[in-house]
Amino acid sequence: MPARLSRSRRIPPSLLPALAAVLFSMLFLDRAAALWAYSHPWDAHHLAWLTYIVAPILPLAATALALGRRRGWHRRPAGRVALACALSAALAFLAKELLKFAAGRLSPIAWIQTSNSWVKFGLFGFAPFHGGGDYASFPSGHMMLLMAVVAVLWRALPRWRGAFALAVLLVAAGLIGAAWHWASDVIAGGYLGALVGTAVRRRLVPEAPPERRSEQDAARAAREAMAQERI
Repeated sequence: MPARLSRSRRIPPSLLPALAAVLFSMLFLDRAAALWAYSHPWDAHHLAWLTYIVAPILPLAATALALGRRRGWHRRPAGRVALACALSAALAFLAKELLKFAAGRLSPIAWIQTSNSWVKFGLFGFAPFHGGGDYASFPSGHMMLLMAVVAVLWRALPRWRGAFALAVLLVAAGLIGAAWHWASDVIAGGYLGALVGTAVRRRLVPEAPPERRSEQDAARAAREAMAQERI
């Protein structure tokens, strides 16, 4: 009985809502969003630029992994956060390659004439382990990378959560609006990326105990009060 309970506790409570959101999107949202993008190519072309928000993540992650250990970043709190972001991005990148191959989902629109797609041939579904660029839509790698990093920074930099949420919404709009991905690909990629980032953060960035956090909050409040008095 204890073994069964311990195994059940390893299952994230958010898993079932995430699966429900992905399934709902597949049934009701995916094709409608892709059809809109196909019917509005000018808008889709411009929305695609939003996806480049993710472009710096992998180069920055590679740099951090190469330099961080050598320069002792792991001994400083900010350095551990940076290394956690870098490792989360690297693991998310590797995981999304494996998952894309395993799922084998076709893309919504063929932007290359020779590609298979739903719009071109009415193909909608999965071909597990098929391989090839046409069968690599699920999950969204962009969202996995972004959410892996956001999951670390969300706890480390709470004042910037609005900016992180905005970045996620913009990238999601770009991926879906440009029909680079189905909406369900984006939901799944975001969820899986958040799982990766959360696991790495818990491993590399231990949280302060409650009494330590209260001391930090009190010190922060005192600094802010002093700053207000100076003004």
